[in-house]
Amino acid sequence: SDYPAYAGGPLPGQVAQGSYPFRDLGVHALYTIEAFLGPVSQLEVNHRASGQDPNLKFDDWTAQADCANGVGRLLLSWRARPMENRVVVRGTRGAIEVDRFLQVLRFRRVLPGPKFIGIVINAVASAAADVFRIPWNVVRFATGLLKPSPGIQAGVTLFADAARDGSSVPVTGEDGRHIVALMASACERADATRSAELEARYESLPPADVLVTGAAGFLGSALVAALKRRGQRVRVLTRRANAFGADVQTVIGDLGDPRIVAHAVAGVRRVYHLGAAMRGSARDFEAGTVWGTRNIIDACVANGIDRLIYVSSLSVLDHAGRDPAQTLTETYAYEPYPERRGAYTQTKLTAEHDVLDAVRNRGLKAVIIRPGQIFGPGAEKVTPNGALALAGRWVAVGPADQSLPLVYRDDVVDALLLAADKPGVDGEIFNVVDPETVTQGEFLDHAKRRLGSDLKVMRVSERVFMALGFGVEQLGRVLRRDVPLTRYRVRSLRPLANFDTTAARYRLGWEPIIGVRRGLAITYGEPATTPAQTP
Repeated sequence: SDYPAYAGGPLPGQVAQGSYPFRDLGVHALYTIEAFLGPVSQLEVNHRASGQDPNLKFDDWTAQADCANGVGRLLLSWRARPMENRVVVRGTRGAIEVDRFLQVLRFRRVLPGPKFIGIVINAVASAAADVFRIPWNVVRFATGLLKPSPGIQAGVTLFADAARDGSSVPVTGEDGRHIVALMASACERADATRSAELEARYESLPPADVLVTGAAGFLGSALVAALKRRGQRVRVLTRRANAFGADVQTVIGDLGDPRIVAHAVAGVRRVYHLGAAMRGSARDFEAGTVWGTRNIIDACVANGIDRLIYVSSLSVLDHAGRDPAQTLTETYAYEPYPERRGAYTQTKLTAEHDVLDAVRNRGLKAVIIRPGQIFGPGAEKVTPNGALALAGRWVAVGPADQSLPLVYRDDVVDALLLAADKPGVDGEIFNVVDPETVTQGEFLDHAKRRLGSDLKVMRVSERVFMALGFGVEQLGRVLRRDVPLTRYRVRSLRPLANFDTTAARYRLGWEPIIGVRRGLAITYGEPATTPAQTP
């Protein structure tokens, strides 16, 4: 099963309990084994933590059950893809496989004659049958003739009928207690391990100068390095243990968890809040961006920190309704329809408003930095604004001469450091974009020279992409699902341009030291086309 992502707030059972996946689904697997093989006499359970999902401690579970009529084995894995849900029965005269997603039953019988011939016949017969029965099941499901989880529905109906009629229920309470008792010791061990791990995260920490969230990211790692060079005592909040060095205090936890955020903020003077969700479901964005920012705000206010430096995004601005000739300042219009742009824009816009509201009403001392598209070594394969990565290609939408709002990573770090130190700028917003113009076509040329045959670029006119967006919209209406491409998102693809960075220049004292031309040369390993500026 896919679990809904953690959406922020006090840690729910699926995050706080080490046994959660096994406790939730293992009961069904064990009951199925007993139904086929009789009572379990001995159960051996093992679990493993891959670290792939920091909010799901043990994501692989195996068990072997010795039963009255055979041996049953179960595997529960949250790493294996594509996801499967199968029951396999192996006997002396053949095997039965139930695909519980596709609602298909397959038989492989022991046939007379050579073993290899029998294997081939079984495989061919099963494949031939699947060609017809799987599409038929899809049609039945789409038309409502085949209900989701028909076995569960049948069981619920039988139970409800028995309760209504006062007759014996199909599964007794004792049956359920028996399975729970079999699982208890394995669940208790996993829960104890997880509880000890979570509590260890709250060990007391010496005071630090700064806390950095999002420290493992492209920008965050550069900021941590710069702070260390300045002799700052650095603390980071991260979901996974990373090699920041012994001189960096590391707090492991999720931004959505108010308790761990409060622990991370306590004892620091300044907070650089770079952390945010970059991918995943709507719940991932809610936890990482909205809950994360609100938790940071609450902790900063409670601890009276000197200043919060919040990294926002140009995504919060109106892209689809822009006038290409208009000069963009910090007062440019916000995105009027964030729900049409997607979860990233929605949550970043909410988070920026939350910071500004806390400045106005809660006495929060904060500065907001909105960087342009950040590039530099390590981001060579990140698509530029106005382009999408699809099917192993970069699809550039619109003309090649559209300018990009670029800024080199080290120049953004300089802006963050200035925002922390500059007096009298609390409550202000600064767009940090390099004033030198680079077109999308120029950027792609640099990337192609460096990446060579590994990079395939296709340019598509906005009209063609608008037509594609319209088609995808209609498909979404038919399927009653959200879709990743719409006409509004296509209109929002064109990069913002004509930035006026007067506020950053005069209020912060920021000027790009590396600059985009030299930055492109550094990033793509080419000779600089303009003289290097002296820091």
